[in-house]
Amino acid sequence: MNVYRDIYYAEDDKWTRLPDWCHSYLHLGNVVACASLADRRMVFALAVPTRAYASALVAAGLVISRLSEERPAESEEDHMRVLRGLERGTPVIIHEGTTKTKGAFIAVEDNYYDGKTYVGVQVQGPSAKAGALTRWLPARSARRVAVLEGSAAQALRLPRGSRSEALVRNQAFVSHFLSPDAQRAIATKSQSECMIVGQVNLLKRELVETVFGVLRDGYRAGKDWSGQPYSLAKVLTRFAKGRLQDIVRAHRFCREGEPFRSRIVPGAKTDPSGVEDGEASVVVFDGAAGFLRLRHCWPKAHLVVLLERTDPHFVDAVNHINQGFVNRVEEAELQYAVTLPTGAHATSYWELR
Repeated sequence: MNVYRDIYYAEDDKWTRLPDWCHSYLHLGNVVACASLADRRMVFALAVPTRAYASALVAAGLVISRLSEERPAESEEDHMRVLRGLERGTPVIIHEGTTKTKGAFIAVEDNYYDGKTYVGVQVQGPSAKAGALTRWLPARSARRVAVLEGSAAQALRLPRGSRSEALVRNQAFVSHFLSPDAQRAIATKSQSECMIVGQVNLLKRELVETVFGVLRDGYRAGKDWSGQPYSLAKVLTRFAKGRLQDIVRAHRFCREGEPFRSRIVPGAKTDPSGVEDGEASVVVFDGAAGFLRLRHCWPKAHLVVLLERTDPHFVDAVNHINQGFVNRVEEAELQYAVTLPTGAHATSYWELR
């Protein structure tokens, strides 16, 4: 199934299917995610009538593609060895289907109960009336214990009462795009799949504030008796709502301690200090200004340059792209692998890292 064809957005009081040009950007993110050569980097430049939602959708397609092959990296035996090597108090989660419970690793105890091995996880902090609560999972369930990494680990605070929460926000929406293994990955560890350079306020509106929807299992899109699309009131339970941020997980817009999958750098930034060189394998430039100022900060990353024709710096950015094309190693011709939005023109090429 092509999941991209079943995405809707909320407009006034209606759900409207995402137009074809949005699918083009999602597909472009998928193509870029699959393009990698060890000794070269790809530059994909796209001139568009408007930049609206372009970089947000490209980033979403890229993250979905990168996570599509997510699988448990370790065997049960290897995972148990990892757990045995953890220090007491290491932040972890216990994931069960679509839920997770935060906790702190206690120990792997052999012959703990009925002569078998168990993994201990403290899931409740001590309170005035009761002590801390620890769950002991049998060895066959050890794979359900995942180590939290990065900022998610640093921000761990055990609740006074043991409670579970959704593995990811807007679970039904995210499940349309990401497998359970991929959801566990984004719930436990941070990784920069891409860097987006652009205007923060516009990106926030597109990633965080715009509501999207997908049909829940068992429902089909349709029209009411008048031939008009179903209103939101009539099909509120028919659609699972979410936002692109649920997938892109831009660090700037994440909650404290929430794992991230991308970063945003303001396009108006003039001082390159603090920009992590090489942290992201793909950099998406949302506009000419950021490209002209910061293109040198990621010499090894693949570049996607989205240029709005009405941008006052459009011509300068195009000149730089043309100069890069002249000095290319060879053409990439990736623009022929996607259906470009109407009115858009693109070029792509390989250059040495």
